[in-house]
Amino acid sequence: MVLTYENDELVDIEDIRAELVESINNGQSVTSEDELTNELESYYNQALDVESEKYGYTVQRDFIGRIGKKILGKVQKLVCETADSTTTPTELVDIILDVISSVIPGGIIIKPIVKKLVQFIVKKGVTQFCAITF
Repeated sequence: MVLTYENDELVDIEDIRAELVESINNGQSVTSEDELTNELESYYNQALDVESEKYGYTVQRDFIGRIGKKILGKVQKLVCETADSTTTPTELVDIILDVISSVIPGGIIIKPIVKKLVQFIVKKGVTQFCAITF
């Protein structure tokens, strides 16, 4: 899996994994589902902007619509195919990073939003997260 930051710098998977696992252990505050879907929509659009600028094309936003819930649904589908109640925090972070690499344009990592996603899933618990209908 290859992930980059917005500035096109390669992500050190070990560093981001450690930072995300630490954020779980620190019990940072968790956003609501509505806040998270708004953040994911913003995240997707930011990543799309970075990719379009990098390759010199313009994105038509009107076809994208409200994509935050769709992204969360896709994350849920992929996480729940792999994780269960016995999944460790480190394994869960690896699964989420893998999912992000396939869902977000260019596999771009925006740490604050990824942290919120990790916190949301951990706070819910995998079993409860997988039972939500998005």
